[in-house]
Amino acid sequence: MDGRNAAARPIIAWDWNGTILDDLDLCVSCMNEMLARRGMRKIGSRDEYRSLFRFPVEDYYRAVGWDLDAIPFPVLADEFIALYQEASLACPLVPNAKTALELARGRGYRQILLSASRAENLAQQVRSFGVSEFFDHVLGTGDVLARSKLTVARSWATSNGIDPALVTLIGDSLHDLEVARDLGWDCVLYAGGHQPIPAPADGSYRLVHDLAELGEIL
Repeated sequence: MDGRNAAARPIIAWDWNGTILDDLDLCVSCMNEMLARRGMRKIGSRDEYRSLFRFPVEDYYRAVGWDLDAIPFPVLADEFIALYQEASLACPLVPNAKTALELARGRGYRQILLSASRAENLAQQVRSFGVSEFFDHVLGTGDVLARSKLTVARSWATSNGIDPALVTLIGDSLHDLEVARDLGWDCVLYAGGHQPIPAPADGSYRLVHDLAELGEIL
């Protein structure tokens, strides 16, 4: 470390799913299992999944074809997590994710994990993958509905007196960009995650296609 007061050190707020944990194929598999149980059309490919995925996740379920009046979203979300959680512990990390975490730590960044996943599930994953040591805080939500992580992020920033100018959010979805914009944080988006990310037209975020590119940004 460079000796600066911790309060003045820059911070990276990492997204988890699709940014550090490569769980896209598992997400497709779990959703297709649920669809197959009901004789519904399955998602045909990872690319189709990425074109459908969005926040709030409830809207993604509608885009897939679920009638949420017939089957309430919380019921489907619980079914998905029952298929997903234990299986997720066998997923790979995104290429160069651990190297990026080590690089950020070596360059003096404080690091937190910010996810729309239920906090208990997130904590289990982080422990299983042996990356707990990198994060000052692991922040998840209180349920499995994955509606937003803005409230969690704002609460953490407010309670810790965080200067927004010090924070960079690294994620893989347009929701990550929305959170960063709302809180006045910088934003870097990874193009290989749960959503296809267009090239930035207005300079409001930076786009990387490999987490190794973060070495030129941090």
